[in-house]
Amino acid sequence: MLIYNDKKEFIGIDRTYLDVFNIKSLSELVELNSDFADFFVKSPGYIHNFVHIHWIDYILCDDAGISPKVLINIKDVNYSATINIKTIFLIDAPEKEAYYINLLNIKSLSESLEEESACEISKAFNPLEIKYDEKPIEDIQISELDLGKSIVIEDTYEEVDLEIKIVEPIKDVKNYDSYQFNPDIASAELGLPVDLVIEFVQDFIVQATSFKNEFYNAISSQDYQESQTLSHKLKGVAANLRIQDAHEILSDINQSEDFTQIKKDIDNFYTIITKLSNNQEKDDIVLNFKEKE
Repeated sequence: MLIYNDKKEFIGIDRTYLDVFNIKSLSELVELNSDFADFFVKSPGYIHNFVHIHWIDYILCDDAGISPKVLINIKDVNYSATINIKTIFLIDAPEKEAYYINLLNIKSLSESLEEESACEISKAFNPLEIKYDEKPIEDIQISELDLGKSIVIEDTYEEVDLEIKIVEPIKDVKNYDSYQFNPDIASAELGLPVDLVIEFVQDFIVQATSFKNEFYNAISSQDYQESQTLSHKLKGVAANLRIQDAHEILSDINQSEDFTQIKKDIDNFYTIITKLSNNQEKDDIVLNFKEKE
């Protein structure tokens, strides 16, 4: 078990955990990190030591009823575990709630952390977690019309021959160069602080950027299945975070087999990602958000 006091400060650990993580004593552990949560690895779908909200508060506010998961890195060894939190009271502050935290199903990861992260998806609510449909949605088949054929319509009162010309609908052209995102909408609908929404959007930007080369390689090799897989991974996150235009584009990519159009859609998607992230310095992401009206 881990013990956190009423101020959510790490103050104790079970001897069993020290043995599992190959730590000789609590003194050795706090020399590595004063807060056990600093060992949590930041990865989409997993709890980590959030910047703008305490991770204990985040878990306690989740009413999904499913214990969230963490990735832990101690002495360059990676572990996965499930978190369970119980409220306790300590003699130092008997009227205030403290926390007894169990790490369940601790497992040492033999593969790289990145590979394990891709395989194990947290079941706790997280805007970055996607629940994919088991069954694909079948395309609606539309019967072809003979565009050159005249269509005759008989009126009750008067016979009138009408020739109807059918034209293809023009797809709306959007200017993604001026794209702006309003985090207040996602904050209100998800019930999360704006700062935490921004943190999740930063994670989405990193994830989308990591897929960029794979997207364009899929176009070059005309690998429809790969472009569909990549867009499927991202579109649910965009929907969760209410990044509507990105979600619409990714949905189009996911359903299209026209690689000319897919290329245009991917270009537009990464225009949005560029507008969301303004790399002032290397590895320093600054979000371009629309101010609350």
